Amino acid sequence: LNKLFILSFALATTLFTNCSKSEDDSTTVNSTTEYKFDLGKSVNRAFKGLIVNEENQPLAGVTVKMSGKSTITDANGMFTLSNVPVKERFAYLTAEKAGYLSGSRTLMTHESLNTLKIMLVSPTIFTIQSGVASSVTVGNTTVKFDGAFSTENGQPYTGAVKVLTSDMPANDPYVFDKMPGSLFAIDAQGQYKGLETFGMIDVELKGANNQNLQLTSGHKAEISMNITTQAQLERAPQIMPMWWFDDVAGLWREEGFSTKVGNKYVGNV
Repeated sequence: LNKLFILSFALATTLFTNCSKSEDDSTTVNSTTEYKFDLGKSVNRAFKGLIVNEENQPLAGVTVKMSGKSTITDANGMFTLSNVPVKERFAYLTAEKAGYLSGSRTLMTHESLNTLKIMLVSPTIFTIQSGVASSVTVGNTTVKFDGAFSTENGQPYTGAVKVLTSDMPANDPYVFDKMPGSLFAIDAQGQYKGLETFGMIDVELKGANNQNLQLTSGHKAEISMNITTQAQLERAPQIMPMWWFDDVAGLWREEGFSTKVGNKYVGNV
């Protein structure tokens, strides 16, 4: 994984210890609570899921992968996977289809059939040029680039850069269907955490030949993100940790921080 080639950042605070808010709100704790999360033993589980687009219409032909097993959604956007080796309290599934940003989900499992839903997002696409400072704005979020881009193997890149992006604000009613993984994370000290999102943005960088690009080593992009709910604005701290989604491990990892400026958070990634 090159986290500067696929960027998925969440401004977040510790809120609960389970994998996602939709799993079990009864586990809510305050941020000072000491908690040791155990992924559990290895087990085999069965899964059934629905993949849809942003209009909640089923998507056929989506490739779904989980723990080395793979299948494709049918005409109704449905899939099943049986006897999948996972952990008792952690399973990670990915969903991909051309024309959409990659989707994924993590969940705690149980012995009966595990069900889930993923909403794949069509990206907004911008074209910028290398060597020139530029910015793109999608929804509530602006990303500023300094113009320094490289290929996956670190070679300097010159030419047009396609920025494929999707904004996932906290007030989006479908944010938990769209977001990668869940709100399960590992902080800078290596401890498992649960998060509350203040917003996310997914960014992929592509070259003129559709090759994967990244920010050049030592260079950063600035992300400026609106706080979209009044309740969060009223209790927003001055400094907020930022997190990137590790799409190999299937969880968020803490890296860096953002600063509250008016009704926005601004940070460099």
